[in-house]
Amino acid sequence: EGSAGMNPFKQPGVRLPSAANTRELPEYSAAERLSPLSKAAATLIFIMAVLSFGKYEFWRLIPFFAFPISAAEYCGLSLRLLIKRAAFALPFLLCLTLGGMFFEDSTSAGLLFSLTILSKALLCVIAALVFSATTPAGDLISLMLALKIPFPIVLQAAITLRYIEDFSNAASNAAKAYSLRAPKSGALKLKHWSGILGSLFFRAIDKSERICAAMLCRGLNPNSPISNKIKISKNELFALALFALSLAILRIFDFSSMEIRL
Repeated sequence: EGSAGMNPFKQPGVRLPSAANTRELPEYSAAERLSPLSKAAATLIFIMAVLSFGKYEFWRLIPFFAFPISAAEYCGLSLRLLIKRAAFALPFLLCLTLGGMFFEDSTSAGLLFSLTILSKALLCVIAALVFSATTPAGDLISLMLALKIPFPIVLQAAITLRYIEDFSNAASNAAKAYSLRAPKSGALKLKHWSGILGSLFFRAIDKSERICAAMLCRGLNPNSPISNKIKISKNELFALALFALSLAILRIFDFSSMEIRL
């Protein structure tokens, strides 16, 4: 029996993995029990505050590193793994910052510009990783529904988050089978890529058809939007307002230029 108000992505007793695995989360940790809307709002406010600084205000960005570090500590995330995953964007950022140095008037200005851009990017990436690591995929889908994102996009995101691990395991098994059949060949040769990718493609199509049939049997109607409401507690609203206030104070007042007199 299908109804427009049913949400097939949130089932009792079923817990989808977080969008970014930075650790093995305990069963519904304190960070996961927070409303996804409040976590998304806090992440968005933090990113907007970081991006609002000028290109030479590197020293004013240093206090902002305390927020993702304290959030990772509170959520029990591995800070080393967060930095390691954020480092995937470093090659692009280094090219951007090194290119920008040539357009500055002096070497010191170029270096300051590079440090500012690099700090902004790292802060934004780490904040996004903390959000994705503490938000289960089911809550992320509920957030997309609450924000009135078109249902076909939500459905595609839900299926991708749910079954991407299965497809990656299938690709890993294909690579392992290739190495077992030709142990002396080393890396996968280019001439064999077409056959392996073709096999994975047809297996993905076959599995997607079975998944679609199973979801339709459970009452999913792709043409009917799903109503979903997310509640935010008063404590979360108070914490969000306090967080925004602290960011506003750091943004308005320049503590790096203040002199401390005893």
